[in-house]
Amino acid sequence: MTKAGDAVWGGICGAVLGFIVAKIFETWSILFIQYGVHNGSYLVGPFTTPLWVRAANDPILVTVLTVILYGSLGILFVLYRHHRAGCEQIGNEE
Repeated sequence: MTKAGDAVWGGICGAVLGFIVAKIFETWSILFIQYGVHNGSYLVGPFTTPLWVRAANDPILVTVLTVILYGSLGILFVLYRHHRAGCEQIGNEE
């Protein structure tokens, strides 16, 4: 495969993994709000809301951001591996 093709596959695999992680976290946050031991004692504000409350109230935003983050990390990981393979190849030629 080519470097670009591998980066695309890395992004796809990262996005799928991010989607799975986001859905598991959203499920946990909904269950924690319903059955958790927090007793409603958390700050509510634009920048002070805990992430698990944000995930339960706005699941689309959390899913999109998580998928983008994991997809980007997948692409960066594949590009890093290609870079390291190129460095090792240059080092073996000497």
